[in-house]
Amino acid sequence: MTTTIRTLAAAILPLALAGCAGSTALPSLSTGSVSASAPPAAAPVQNNTPTTRALQVGSTSARAAKCGFNFDPVRLKAQFMASETTIGTPVADLGKVEKVYDVAVNGISRGVAEKQDYCTEGKTKEIKEDLTRHLAGDYSPRPTKVAEAKDDGGIFGGFFDGDADVDNGPKIGTPEWWEKQKEKSGK
Repeated sequence: MTTTIRTLAAAILPLALAGCAGSTALPSLSTGSVSASAPPAAAPVQNNTPTTRALQVGSTSARAAKCGFNFDPVRLKAQFMASETTIGTPVADLGKVEKVYDVAVNGISRGVAEKQDYCTEGKTKEIKEDLTRHLAGDYSPRPTKVAEAKDDGGIFGGFFDGDADVDNGPKIGTPEWWEKQKEKSGK
């Protein structure tokens, strides 16, 4: 009788261990399939299409011109358009890409024209990085930055913390409030 139990145990034990190890030989419902670790972080999605490239290069050109970088915007546009042709952007779409480029240049140029404090140290560093990439022939959009996950304390995290995130600016209608509105509108 003990031999039969031993034989039966010897046959069942490998099957039980295989189930716990997450083996594909058995159904995946086992303790081995439950994972306590967090899923891997997704890589940032980079939308590298002709349209996004045109927006990126056109806006960089306008921003660099505003901040006084020494480059030839006409040549940059010509090189960008030649690159789009080379990488296989359909001929029918090249007109659209050029229009998007021109709209980006004109829109950004008009948007930053009157901003005297636009060319901060941080902005010029970013513009220089982008312009250098574009002049070297890399017209891809700037990779998006992934925000760090912050512990919010769960579903009710911060609910009882008070008004820490509320902007306690001047009261609506006061002279200080009207001054702040004027500053925001740029007048």
